[in-house]
Amino acid sequence: MIEWILLSSLGIILLIIIWKLSPLNILSHYYRWRSKYRYSPKLPNVIQYGGTGNLQSAILTTEYPHDKIVNTVHLADSNFPYHLRNPFLSTEKSVLFQALIKAFYQQPYYIFMNIPLTELLIIDNQAKNQQVIAERLQQKYVDFVLYHTVTLKIIGVIMLTNSHEQKLNDHFYQKFIKNALLAAKVPILQLPIKKQYNIMILRQILNKKFNLQLSTAGNSK
Repeated sequence: MIEWILLSSLGIILLIIIWKLSPLNILSHYYRWRSKYRYSPKLPNVIQYGGTGNLQSAILTTEYPHDKIVNTVHLADSNFPYHLRNPFLSTEKSVLFQALIKAFYQQPYYIFMNIPLTELLIIDNQAKNQQVIAERLQQKYVDFVLYHTVTLKIIGVIMLTNSHEQKLNDHFYQKFIKNALLAAKVPILQLPIKKQYNIMILRQILNKKFNLQLSTAGNSK
């Protein structure tokens, strides 16, 4: 009886060893390992948000297939050092914006402010070096975009210029924006910085540049 039990135990152990070394079991372990680590990109080690000291792999939690303990310390209000931009527009832009509001009063136009070129322009699919071309649009804005509320089309762009105190970097910055808009066939109106704008004269300029039909009669302020 005892010999039979020993032989049975040895048989079971032998079967387990054979299974462990079988190609099927090895393949099964491989796929489990691959499933576990396939979403673990080799990123540089970083200190976790809100933590100090130990470095850990910079794995995006949204890419990891298993539940992980996520450090939520960075969600505390004290770790968001942001404030509302106030004033939202510079004094020069505010003066022109108020004048444009009056110039387009009761007209089917809407004025967007501080629009990035990446939202205004798209890249030709046939263009070479698209990544370089896209990077050139980054961090570049136009002051105002004139938009027709009925046709839902962009009428043109309005930019402020200060030719008397313009720095070299600002000159190249605005020149690039102007050339990019012209290449996209977007009309651009450059207006000088003023402390006050005559609304009737402003309407005349807008009519001529954008082929509009704004009234040029009435109160000029």
